[in-house]
Amino acid sequence: MTTTKRRRATKRPITGYKLWEGKSWYDGSDIVAVATLESDNEKTGNMIQVWILSARHHPVVAARRGFDAATCGDCVFRSFIQRRARSDRASDAMRALMRSKSCYVELGKAPASVYRAYKRGRYPQWNGNLSLFRGRSVRFGAYGDPAFLPVSLVACIARAASGHTGYTHQWRDPRSSWARKFLMASCDAPGDVVDAVDAGWRYFYAKSKSDAMPAGSIVCPASSEAGARTKCIDCNLCDGVQYDNDRRKSITINTH
Repeated sequence: MTTTKRRRATKRPITGYKLWEGKSWYDGSDIVAVATLESDNEKTGNMIQVWILSARHHPVVAARRGFDAATCGDCVFRSFIQRRARSDRASDAMRALMRSKSCYVELGKAPASVYRAYKRGRYPQWNGNLSLFRGRSVRFGAYGDPAFLPVSLVACIARAASGHTGYTHQWRDPRSSWARKFLMASCDAPGDVVDAVDAGWRYFYAKSKSDAMPAGSIVCPASSEAGARTKCIDCNLCDGVQYDNDRRKSITINTH
């Protein structure tokens, strides 16, 4: 007698949600925001990570061909911009900046994995239930610039979460003015720090080790130079200007 074993269908655990799909205001390209629910990032801790990715191009391909403008805007550490900065027409100051810093995100790893899962339909569409974020801390922009997301999306998640962090290189653009309440101005030079403060932003300044520490800032408590005495999930200082006359210090870190 032959018996047929029936395989039980194994339900995949939900590891993340598709939060939003739409157009980047930078260049009109299709982008997507994905929230992944668990993270083993040692510096940030187990925060919900929000990724802003091209909806059409693998992150490595997008960076190589310049399509990452849709998600990263005019960030000077995009590889496409860095290649242009190494050209004969680039200024000496720009070349020096490029030599000292580069994007720390390894596109072939986590961003590629999230993109592949998105294209395979592994992330269900988020239904707007904010209980997903209550009691959790959220990192806006594990990759990509959260200033390209709808303000309503960022605002409702930030209000529901127990804390959040986020950064934008688009802080000079008037279309990002709303983000001052939620994100830090990403600064790469002393002049950026001055301009960000004048514009009413708190900032996150990634400086060379030899550069002076700006007045009005503290060393990132989660950084190696501060002895990694906490994690982002427990700190949440990088959450923009939270109230009128917010006099909390801005954050400085040595480039890594």
